[in-house]
Amino acid sequence: TMRLAFLDKLEAESEARGEARGEARGKAIGEARGEARGKAEGKAEGKAEGKAEQQLESVRNVMDSLQCTKERALDILKIPAEKRAHILTLL
Repeated sequence: TMRLAFLDKLEAESEARGEARGEARGKAIGEARGEARGKAEGKAEGKAEGKAEQQLESVRNVMDSLQCTKERALDILKIPAEKRAHILTLL
């Protein structure tokens, strides 16, 4: 029975080490996935912001060069209706 208790103890310790390794691996994988997702979302947001800033600058340039209204500049640049309200608030 002493040998059986020793084997039970070894098995329990091995199981605990396996759980700890599994937990650490799972945590590392989760963190890596979260970091990759965060980077992708940040990149997409940055790209969208950059595009919006470029459109805003284009509207200002058209208004200045052609001496036209905001709305006319948006028409000339073919800015979609769903983006116009946002651009108009920034002008």
